[in-house]
Amino acid sequence: MMGTKERHFAPMTHISLEELVPQNYFYRSLEQKLYLRIASRKILVEERWLLSIFFISFLVGKEVLKV
Repeated sequence: MMGTKERHFAPMTHISLEELVPQNYFYRSLEQKLYLRIASRKILVEERWLLSIFFISFLVGKEVLKV
């Protein structure tokens, strides 16, 4: 019980979000139709999701952020 345990390290598999998200997912089609980049700087993933959520909520007429 107190001896050393033999450890097996398997190589990590590379998984991307593109592989995990289905092709017919709503936000995929939204990103294809809308150009959500501001100026020429890179936008973080979180910022893109927030812009998408605010835009959809604007279209639907719901208030997402209450101040």
